[in-house]
Amino acid sequence: MEPKLDIRNYIAASDYVVQLSDTEAYCYTMIESLLLGVPIIVTPWKCLKELEIDERYGFILPFDMNNIPIEDIYNKTFNFVYSNKEDRWDKILDNTESTYLDEMNSLYEVAATSRYKEQNRKDAELGRIPVPGEKWFVTKERLDVLLGENKTKDTYVKLIRKIKKEA
Repeated sequence: MEPKLDIRNYIAASDYVVQLSDTEAYCYTMIESLLLGVPIIVTPWKCLKELEIDERYGFILPFDMNNIPIEDIYNKTFNFVYSNKEDRWDKILDNTESTYLDEMNSLYEVAATSRYKEQNRKDAELGRIPVPGEKWFVTKERLDVLLGENKTKDTYVKLIRKIKKEA
């Protein structure tokens, strides 16, 4: 069969979708199958409980594959409605207003510390060693690097003020 991006029609026409793994995380194939009303045959990987998947939705076979209920697999019919567990990440991550646009539309005035001179280090954007106390403007990303988010954790500037970029 040729590879296809959208296989929902194939899944929907299946008797079962099978996933025999030692471990799985969020198994999209199983979730898609259940959302389409197609039962599953799986091994008991730990995440099943978290996804609220149990025998209502198919068969959970033991890892050693002993005592597989072959007759039941052939004859049992399932009638279920599966709904995904509620995704709460938007509530966890979105509990404050974003400052991203404000930061990206701002410049930051900085003043060089003596660290440049002590290390005889040129500033990458200025192309020279700034004099201690010399002021210039940088972006938020550059500010973070100069304030210590760098390989050596050195602080090369002091923040003077933040201003909005002109449009």
